[in-house]
Amino acid sequence: PVPGQNLTVKVVGQVDEVVEEGAYADVIVKVGSIKVIEKEFDLCEEARKAEVNISCPADKGEHNVVHTVTLPKPIPKVKFFVNIHGYTVEDDPLMCLDLWIDFRTPKGKLW
Repeated sequence: PVPGQNLTVKVVGQVDEVVEEGAYADVIVKVGSIKVIEKEFDLCEEARKAEVNISCPADKGEHNVVHTVTLPKPIPKVKFFVNIHGYTVEDDPLMCLDLWIDFRTPKGKLW
């Protein structure tokens, strides 16, 4: 990822049970051991705001989601760790994802 430019994220996921209104994700972003963001997001509301090709209720099966965002220009040249835990409306585990985003190099790396 390059600060100030578009970043397109493509996600393929398998939904094993219907994702209903009220499903949410707890997101933590860290630089080293320092938390810079800790926030809960409503998954269905975020999907509506992002205008992606999935909505709630999300049916069982494979889903492909593509979303493009413009990154802000002032991003610190650090390596970010992102931890996401998603839950159903009944608080049952739905998904988890760990990402490292490295802005230390000129082009940046996402893995």
